[in-house]
Amino acid sequence: MTHFSILLANYLTGVSAGKAAVLEWNDSGDLGKIQKIYSTRTVTNRQNQTFITYGVSYYNKAGRKELLECQRQGFNTVILDFGVYGDGIEEDFSRCDRKFLLGAFSEWKLEAFTEQISRTRRDSGWEYFSAFGNEETADMIMRCLKVRVNRIPWQPDAFTITGEVMAFFGRFLKYQWDGN
Repeated sequence: MTHFSILLANYLTGVSAGKAAVLEWNDSGDLGKIQKIYSTRTVTNRQNQTFITYGVSYYNKAGRKELLECQRQGFNTVILDFGVYGDGIEEDFSRCDRKFLLGAFSEWKLEAFTEQISRTRRDSGWEYFSAFGNEETADMIMRCLKVRVNRIPWQPDAFTITGEVMAFFGRFLKYQWDGN
């Protein structure tokens, strides 16, 4: 979910004073839309389709070249927004330091989410998150699949970090920033 990627990047940059980038590793075009909406508040490099908003660097339609560029620029964290898990991205995903799978416990999304959890839980290092759905369904699925799913606090604006969002990220992020 692009919303979660942006929220996480804004937390890391704004609260933890780090240097974060979000790479659109899918074909959604969402970052291009965000760039248009925030065009009065962004610094844009039209040549490589990047822009900076609120201190976070965003890379539209990114790939390996942009990932290497982020490594050269010394980002503390690079967030790859894969979009939907599958579609041949499993190899790229496997190289990530931390792997987050986001889903929903809404009835119409439950089957897809539980299938993805079942498919990925065999591999170590996955962390699961849910943005929507009822508590009873969440509790039942977590018991049946024997996984922990962190509930993302409702935050309608991914560019606004509230106390609840700070507490949420503070609980599971273990990053140590060097202040650069």
